[in-house]
Amino acid sequence: MVEQNTVTIAERIVELNKLGMRNCQIARALDVSRQYVSRVCRSQGYDKERFPSAQDSRRSQDNRLLTTGAAGHILGVSAVTIRRWADEGKIPCFRIDIGRRDRRFHCSDLELLKRSIKTDS
Repeated sequence: MVEQNTVTIAERIVELNKLGMRNCQIARALDVSRQYVSRVCRSQGYDKERFPSAQDSRRSQDNRLLTTGAAGHILGVSAVTIRRWADEGKIPCFRIDIGRRDRRFHCSDLELLKRSIKTDS
């Protein structure tokens, strides 16, 4: 039984690493040590060159993932409006499953929406 639970945590660590989360964020979210997260990533062959950290992904505009508040700041609306638009399907988003199921938005999607809002007005 312990083996199956460890595999599940390891898979979640790899998945969150692919999303660009840092090891300390993953450790806090899954309630494991940072050393364990690093060990799993190394054993699976995931290193910083292959999956950049969240700070590195901020440099590339297309791969950047934004929170609800940051998305609202870019579009000039409140976070409540962003959540409503995401629920209505006006903004594509995905949920990260680390407890609260927070929404994340791709920067490129927001830029397209921002351009379309400017051309409409």
